[in-house]
Amino acid sequence: MTQTTTDTARHTKSWAINFLLAAGVVMFLGGALLAAVFPAHAWTGALRWTGLAVIALAGYRRSTLTYWIFFSMLLGVEIGLDRPALAEHL
Repeated sequence: MTQTTTDTARHTKSWAINFLLAAGVVMFLGGALLAAVFPAHAWTGALRWTGLAVIALAGYRRSTLTYWIFFSMLLGVEIGLDRPALAEHL
């Protein structure tokens, strides 16, 4: 493989991971904001959990400590929104 081919493959992989990350964050934040408007709907929770799953999928390829700290903060927000009584005792 030449250097140009390797750089192109790396750039394509990086773009796909960044797209997954952005899509996951948009889904998570959309679900969190919609939960303020529609508080008792299960689909807002499903949208947030789907967003977290997409973010975790992107993190599987990008294994840095900073990334997983960011993911853990979002997971903590999700647990706090879905199960406040449980989050209070963690």
